[in-house]
Amino acid sequence: MNVVFLVCHVDDAVLGAGGTAQRMLDAGHTIDVVYVTEDYNYHPEKNYDNREEARQAWSVLGLDEDRIHFLDFPTMKLDTEALIDVNIAFEETGLQPDVIFTLDESDVNQDHWTAYNSAMVVGRSIDRQIGIVTMEVLSSTEWGEGEFQPNYYVDVEGRVETKIEAMSNVESEMEEWPHPRSAKGIETKARQRGMEVGYDYAEAFRLVRWFDFAEQLV
Repeated sequence: MNVVFLVCHVDDAVLGAGGTAQRMLDAGHTIDVVYVTEDYNYHPEKNYDNREEARQAWSVLGLDEDRIHFLDFPTMKLDTEALIDVNIAFEETGLQPDVIFTLDESDVNQDHWTAYNSAMVVGRSIDRQIGIVTMEVLSSTEWGEGEFQPNYYVDVEGRVETKIEAMSNVESEMEEWPHPRSAKGIETKARQRGMEVGYDYAEAFRLVRWFDFAEQLV
């Protein structure tokens, strides 16, 4: 299966599905990551380019850097961009996903809303079926006004340590406990989601649109 992560910021997909991505790669699926925003320009005074952080993080998870794409829309300002321009930029990547993982509409971060809305448009099942899945991102999803309501859980036992290692490469976004984006915060969320469904560790998702695909996701 061709899986695309349509996200905004360099930490989004690793936080939301770093364990599940490992399982999908092990299962032989193709993964591409599309970052909508120029996240690396958000703090120009820090003089860093966190695109390299994204590449390093995904390298830890087993993904080649040529599978990482940057659309370079202004970060924290996606509400000033026409949705159709974001959709066109995605279409110009030439990617043909079977499944799109994206950000949830309940998130507090307004950029995430645009990614979700774009996924719902570019993922319309017209000529073929495209699954839409949202994920939770620590320090955004739990701080939103709405409540993330997962209906799909993936067992990530044995994957959390590698997820934390990958996230540790995104130094611009990692924090110290008790911040959610800390190593302990990541492990704690995985334990919480696992506890909900009888796993030691899990990642939780919301299936927005799903089909009886010939292949299993994990």
